[in-house]
Amino acid sequence: MRAFSLVTLSPEAFDDFSAHHADGNFQQTSAAGRLRAGQGIEVEYLGVQENGKIVAGALLETHRSRLSTFSVVHDGPLCDYHDRELTEYFMAQLKQHAKAKGSAQMEIVPEMPYRLHDSRGGELPADQGGAPADDAVETLKNLGFIHDGFTIGYTAVPRWRYLKDLTGITDEKSLLKSYDKRTQWSVKRAASMGVHVCELGEDELQVFADIEQATAERRNFEYRGEAYFRKFKQAYGSKAHFMVAQIHIGEYIADMESKRDVLRKKVDTLQAKYDEHPTTKTGRQLGEESRNLAAAEKRLAEAAEYAKDGDVLPAAASLFVEHARETVYLFSGSVEKYKPFYASALIQHDAMLHLCVERGVTRYNFYGIDGVFDDPNDVRREWNICEYYYRNGEKLWRNLNNKQYVYCNAGKFRREYELSDTKDKDYTPINFPVLRYSDVLLMLAEAENEAYGGPTTLAYECINEVRRRANSDYPAVAGLGQEDFRRLIIDERGRELCFEGLRRLDLIRWGLYVEAMTTERRAQVADPRWHANKSYADGIADYTEYRHNWYPIPSKELATNFSIKQNPLW
Repeated sequence: MRAFSLVTLSPEAFDDFSAHHADGNFQQTSAAGRLRAGQGIEVEYLGVQENGKIVAGALLETHRSRLSTFSVVHDGPLCDYHDRELTEYFMAQLKQHAKAKGSAQMEIVPEMPYRLHDSRGGELPADQGGAPADDAVETLKNLGFIHDGFTIGYTAVPRWRYLKDLTGITDEKSLLKSYDKRTQWSVKRAASMGVHVCELGEDELQVFADIEQATAERRNFEYRGEAYFRKFKQAYGSKAHFMVAQIHIGEYIADMESKRDVLRKKVDTLQAKYDEHPTTKTGRQLGEESRNLAAAEKRLAEAAEYAKDGDVLPAAASLFVEHARETVYLFSGSVEKYKPFYASALIQHDAMLHLCVERGVTRYNFYGIDGVFDDPNDVRREWNICEYYYRNGEKLWRNLNNKQYVYCNAGKFRREYELSDTKDKDYTPINFPVLRYSDVLLMLAEAENEAYGGPTTLAYECINEVRRRANSDYPAVAGLGQEDFRRLIIDERGRELCFEGLRRLDLIRWGLYVEAMTTERRAQVADPRWHANKSYADGIADYTEYRHNWYPIPSKELATNFSIKQNPLW
C-alpha cells in the first residue's frame, strides 16, 4: 500500500506543478483561482504528496448560493488517471473535502483526452492516442461519478478541443507553410489590405468588449462584459493577451490606388494594341485586365465608404492565454462589416507566431471547438462526388492527390448499379428530384430554430434523423444556441442536397449569396488544386453584386404587360 497524503498547496507551488504536469492548463493555475475568487467563489489548491513529492493537484472551486452549494474542478484534477491507486485516493479525498464544505455534488472535467483525432476528424491509431480511454472512465464511474457523455454545443469548458501541433516550426515562413492554401491566402490578403495586429492595454479593453458584444448579439452567445475582461486581465496579468486587428484604411486605399493605376496603364496599352491589330489573344487579355480594373475600381469605392468610419478601424479581437505548455485561443469577436479584410485570420497567425513559435511552445489550443459536424466518414461525400469516371464502359479512377475533390464529377445521379454495359453509367434515367423527405426535415428544423429563437426538440429530431441516415455513427446534435444550429443547418443542407439545384436559393435566403460568390469564391480559386481554366469563376467573383439576389424581369414580359415595372435594382 502506497503512502499518500492530501496537502494544501501555495499558489506558487500549484503553478509550478501545473507548468510541469502533462495535463497542466490555464484553468488549473493560481491566475484562474484569483479570477474565481474575484467572483465570490471559494478556491483551494489541493495536492497529493507521495514520498515528499507532489503527484497530483487540483484547483477546487466551491460555489455557494441560496439554493445549493456545489464543487467544481475545471480542466482537472491534474492526475495520472492510469494510476488507479492514486486516482482512487485523490478522488475519495476530493469528495470528502467537498462534502465537508457542504457541497451537494462535485463536478470534474479531466483534461486527459478520451480519444485523439487527426485534423480531418479521423480517429488516430491506438499507438498514437486513438484508443478510447475507457479504463479511466470506468475507474471514475466506479468511484461514484456519472459520465455526462460527449455532447455537441457550447459549454463553459468545451468537451471537444482542436490543437495545432507546431513542432518543427521555427519561423514565420514555416508557420505559413503549415496552413492550408486557403488560410495562407487569407493571411496574406489581410496583410496586403492594411490590417495590423496589436495588443490592447488594460485601459483599452473597451475596444475588445465592444467587438465581443456585437459578436455575441449576432451569434447568440453569452456576453461577459468589459468588467469581466478587466478582472481577467488583472488575474492573469502578462499571461493574458487581448489582441485587436485594425484596418489602416489610408494604407489600404493608397495600395489599391497604386494597383489601380498599374491596371489602367495595362488596359490602355492593350486597348491601343487591339485597336491597331485585333487578335483573339489580345482581346482575351484586354477583357481579363479590364475586369481586373473594374474590380479594383469597385474595391476603391467600397474602401471610400469604409473610410467614413475613421482612419483606423478595429475589425477583430481575440483573447489568448499563455501556459507553460500551450497558448489558448479563448475568446474572439469580429465586426461583420469588415469581414472582407480577413482580420480574424491575421490575428490567429500573429498569435501563433509571437505567443507560440517565438516562445518555443508547440501547442496552439483553439479550445472552444464543440463537436464534429463535418465527419470525413460521412457516406454522402463518396456518393455525391465521384472519384472515377467511365470511358467506353470502363471504370477509370482519377489520380487524386490529398483528396483533391475539385477535380471530381458529381456522382449523385450516376447509374453504375445498372447491369447493362451499353448505357453511360455517369448519368441516370431517374427523374431529377423535386422535393425529398430530407429537404422537408431540414426545412422544418430550420423553421423551428428561427421561429422559437433556438432549436426545439422537434428541430433536433429532424436534423438527427437526416444525419443518422447519412452515418449511423454521427453523435446526436444537442445543446446548441440559435446561431450555431443555424450554421449546422447551412452545412447540413450543403452535404445532403448538393447538386440538386437548391444552394443558390438557400444562400439568398440566409443572406450569404453575395459573400459566397465573391469573398469565398476568390479564396477557392486561389487554391492551386483548382483547374487551370478558372477565368469564369474569377469573373463570377468580381461581378456578383447585391442585385443578383433577384432576377431581372424579362424584356418580353415588360413588353407584354405595361403595368409591370422592372426590378429597380436592374
